[in-house]
Amino acid sequence: MNTLTSIPRIGPKTIEKLNKLGIHSPINLIYHFPSRYIDFSNIQNISDLEINTTSTIHGELIKFNNIYTRSHKNIQIATISDTTGTINLIWFNQPYLSKNFIIGEKYSFAGTVSLYQNKKTIIGAVSGLHNTGKIIAAYPETSGLSSNWFRQVIPTINIDVQDPLPSAIQTEHQLLELSKSLHQIHQPTNFKYLSLASFRLGLDEILSLQSAAFIAKSEWSKKTAKYIFNDKPQIKTLINRLPFSLTESQTIAWQEIKSDLLLESPSNRLLQGDVGSGKTIIALLACYLAHLNKTTSVLIAPTEILAQQHLATFQKILKLPMILLTGKSKPKSIPKGSIVISTHAAIYQKDSFQKNIGLLIIDEQHKFGVKQDHF
Repeated sequence: MNTLTSIPRIGPKTIEKLNKLGIHSPINLIYHFPSRYIDFSNIQNISDLEINTTSTIHGELIKFNNIYTRSHKNIQIATISDTTGTINLIWFNQPYLSKNFIIGEKYSFAGTVSLYQNKKTIIGAVSGLHNTGKIIAAYPETSGLSSNWFRQVIPTINIDVQDPLPSAIQTEHQLLELSKSLHQIHQPTNFKYLSLASFRLGLDEILSLQSAAFIAKSEWSKKTAKYIFNDKPQIKTLINRLPFSLTESQTIAWQEIKSDLLLESPSNRLLQGDVGSGKTIIALLACYLAHLNKTTSVLIAPTEILAQQHLATFQKILKLPMILLTGKSKPKSIPKGSIVISTHAAIYQKDSFQKNIGLLIIDEQHKFGVKQDHF
């Protein structure tokens, strides 16, 4: 199965619907994981059903009525019987259900037991082998593709997915095989296996992200930096005349970042810390080093208020002319070696000064779009 059309029940119109969910191949469909689960594994006699519990019952259909109300709505009421008693199942505005069931035949139904007109009732019950007597998966849906559809189609996909983890590692860490994990995530035998499958697939995702980051870092290290910085004694002078002393953590962070900036290859680093931990002073030192090396540095903040706060801090400590770039403040030119404090405006005006940028700092990066900081 190399294409979606090779899977039964999938035609051109269904492919369009799947594409809306980002599903373009059979492997995409296999990795379309449930968003939650409903436990219908509790199979009970009708007389044992309790209010507000989810259960599966098996019995004979002895009555089915389509009832039309004065308000032009319709209600479907089915009566199911087993050796212990009877119960009504109710659906709303689904008259087609009368064609799905035959009086006198036996069916399995599952749902949550509630009180309706002071009687135990299951409203909106589901039926069929894919929906009853087990833990069922509820999927992210789109119009025309229900969870029931996914529950029926995904198990029919026959693809040999190669396990990236050596069997020795799986055995040592008691990990579920990938093929079993994919089966259990869609059709869990019980919650124990569901937990094992979730752990294994989550681990695969983490390892995949780490591998991609490692490859990106390796490729990044092969490049030559656009501007190669030299260390400057003025940096040490500035640190010594600060109105406060750098903490041990700030000193370590600055030394590591400075070492990166002095490399011949581009650097890319995340500085993380609580509010008030002193990330701004590290950013200031980096911008000052870029300025001393006659290259432009840009610090982008998510809001204009925060950009103005950074501008005031930088001007107070460095006592240098700064450039504020916002939607309201648009400088005519940005000389090489400038320190630019900006908002999102820099992203849309980068063509005017991008060639001179030697350092880019994104403050509170999580508040920006995934690709907005690609200068």
